[in-house]
Amino acid sequence: GADKGIEMPRTRISQVLYAAGLRDRKPRRRHRIDGEAVRGAIERFFPNAQVATDGKYVDLTLDGERHRFCWQLVTDVTTGAYLGLDVRDQEDGIGFLNAYEQAKCTAGNTPVAALRDNRACNVSKAVEEGLARDNVLSMTSRKGRPQTNGMTEGAFGLFEQSMPDIA
Repeated sequence: GADKGIEMPRTRISQVLYAAGLRDRKPRRRHRIDGEAVRGAIERFFPNAQVATDGKYVDLTLDGERHRFCWQLVTDVTTGAYLGLDVRDQEDGIGFLNAYEQAKCTAGNTPVAALRDNRACNVSKAVEEGLARDNVLSMTSRKGRPQTNGMTEGAFGLFEQSMPDIA
């Protein structure tokens, strides 16, 4: 792409070429891990030992116009309790830190560890400093393995099942 003067990510160029009928999509091979191999991989200790967080985009219609927001949720891994959330235009470090601060207030103290995905905003300097300031172990989930953040992913799944179209 860049050698031809096109300043776009390689995946975007592939999408454009596919849409124009100039390129076939190659099916990706997905590595499947046996469910038995990962059963019991998450250790649950005591409430507020570990919190998990993720962002979920939600669409709503207001006066006929579609809007998209990101719901940043912090859950307790042991109890599944929703401890904090922040709603923003996009998933970012500020949203994580706001939801994390709410979670500390809800739980009454800081967690021992905080798990989030590897998205750049979730491992930013500001986020890492915020966790380090509270002496919280910083953890990231394994890429492509939503099971490692099962509590928060499960909350999003339940939310999607019961959420009506917001208008």
